[in-house]
Amino acid sequence: MNGGIEVRSFVADYIGEGTCTATAVAEDGTKLTAERDAKPDATTTVCPPIMIEGVTAGTWKVTATFQNSERAGTSAPESVEVHE
Repeated sequence: MNGGIEVRSFVADYIGEGTCTATAVAEDGTKLTAERDAKPDATTTVCPPIMIEGVTAGTWKVTATFQNSERAGTSAPESVEVHE
């Protein structure tokens, strides 16, 4: 998306509330984050789409994190190529 990376994620085998955080780290070390409240679903916990804004052209490593008082976890990083 223009100047942004949209991140979608969910927490398998857990139903509850919490905070979803999306983090993007550029090759030069620039770090951008955005967060949204997680929503419990029938069989999972869904993180609504999170838009990380302010990204520039280049390769970014993106992770999704979920956290509440009972659970916490971070996804494996995914490489995203951003073009101008």
